[in-house]
Amino acid sequence: ARLAADAGADTIEHGLELSKETLAIMKKKKIILVATDYGPATCGQIAKRDPRPDFHPCSNYVKSMSKRLLAARNQGVEVAFGSDMYFALDSPLDDRGRASLDSLLAYIEEGFTPVQTLRAATSSGAHVLGRNDLGVITPGARADLVAYDADPIKNPKTLLTPVLVIKDGVIVCGHDSEKCN
Repeated sequence: ARLAADAGADTIEHGLELSKETLAIMKKKKIILVATDYGPATCGQIAKRDPRPDFHPCSNYVKSMSKRLLAARNQGVEVAFGSDMYFALDSPLDDRGRASLDSLLAYIEEGFTPVQTLRAATSSGAHVLGRNDLGVITPGARADLVAYDADPIKNPKTLLTPVLVIKDGVIVCGHDSEKCN
């Protein structure tokens, strides 16, 4: 990570062992940390298949990721959400979207506020992609929206139960369409 930061990379993925010096370089050069943390449910499933000590026990994994995530935030490094959901999981996380939401909620469990977490998944994610038409609600932005029956800032688990999804201005589920799962 230090070599990538010195070289001026746009992003550093994972960033598992970022020193204060590396974080300072990332802040100075506006390098974004794309954290790919797992929630306890996902970590537990990974631990069943992966003998590496990183995931045993999952409570140690969560503490380690929390320390890194909060250090980046406290140094002023922009954080974007990443999920790394490329592997098969058992039910109820067998849906990669559901597993990604578990990972998103992990940011909150690790100490990010719900607002910081949603920014990591929306506007900061769009920043990583170089897209100013994503992750914002402004004229000219893409018409992708999700609605909930409760405030996800007050209850982040609400993110698991959307009542309306609009993609490119078209209702995908909810309203008079099929129910969102």
